[in-house]
Amino acid sequence: NQVTIAQLLSHRSGMRHNPDDAYWADVVRGGGDLPQQRAALAKRLFAEPPALSADSATIYSNAAYLAVGAMVERRLGRAWETVVRREVLERLG
Repeated sequence: NQVTIAQLLSHRSGMRHNPDDAYWADVVRGGGDLPQQRAALAKRLFAEPPALSADSATIYSNAAYLAVGAMVERRLGRAWETVVRREVLERLG
């Protein structure tokens, strides 16, 4: 069940909608800083079966964006907030 970053960002990954509050609370209770929490969330999300096949429907998901953020952090070795500030906001002035 592989999905692309484009599918995640376009809400067409098939990933479950938005997890409930208890799901998010479990991730936070696991501890760690924000990048560690995002990594834990992504690991947990990708371990679950998708709600639908990729590209079969559009399902809005904040969780998919957090998963992409965790992937960016892992690839670049910097926190999402730092990447957005340096690569997007500072360039916009």
